[in-house]
Amino acid sequence: MCKVFLSRCYTDGCIGLHTECHVCGFHLGPKRLPFEPQTHANRGQNAVRLGGFWKTASGYPKKHLPAPLPEECEKRRELALQKPGKMPTFVLENAMRDFAAIDFETANREPTSVCAVGIVIVRGGEMAGSYYSLIQPEPNYYNYWNTQVHGLTREDTEEAPVFPVVWSQVAPLIEGLPLVAHNKAFDERCLKAVFRCYGMDYPDYRFHCTCMAARRAFPSLPNHQLHTVAEACGYQLEHHHHALADAEACAWIAREIL
Repeated sequence: MCKVFLSRCYTDGCIGLHTECHVCGFHLGPKRLPFEPQTHANRGQNAVRLGGFWKTASGYPKKHLPAPLPEECEKRRELALQKPGKMPTFVLENAMRDFAAIDFETANREPTSVCAVGIVIVRGGEMAGSYYSLIQPEPNYYNYWNTQVHGLTREDTEEAPVFPVVWSQVAPLIEGLPLVAHNKAFDERCLKAVFRCYGMDYPDYRFHCTCMAARRAFPSLPNHQLHTVAEACGYQLEHHHHALADAEACAWIAREIL
């Protein structure tokens, strides 16, 4: 019989703790203490508490799946055993299959100073295209420490197009797709900031975070940096902090755990 236990939820914007099956890892939904272990046999009387909508910190409700039946649990457990170290919560039929992975590099501490962007388009679970461009940053100067990270200097982007020109090429590629980033707080902040900087209307892009998902999928990793998580997912990241290389690694991770 499949039993459940209490664990911290890393779903973006979610508050409280969640329950999940300790055999198959299926995500049951939010629950608050005090907690008494439940089983599939008596999950019906707890349906309201284990499933349905739960108000998040951002004010938006999130829908959580109901507990699976025992035979469903066994199927997910078998799938999980085929991928050691991978949390089976994410081996679901409705896994994200269409999205755009994105990565920005910045010239200095200002979020508007994006100096490179890499994008990988995934459709039907397969990488369908990519885009890379240098960008003339705003403000146009390079911090020593940022250059130490990605290796770019002012000379590299002196003749590069400004952000509005670059984004006019990017927008059609990602239209209708959710965006995925590793540490989405950084990339989403940069994107919103540079839109404001140039007086552009922000289209309310939906972002998902592979870093937050990785904390849940791989809680025992020494850290959840991009190269560490990519390796755990079977991808060897080379040229770390090159925007396109990082976007490719992010896309690979997203296919595995989102």
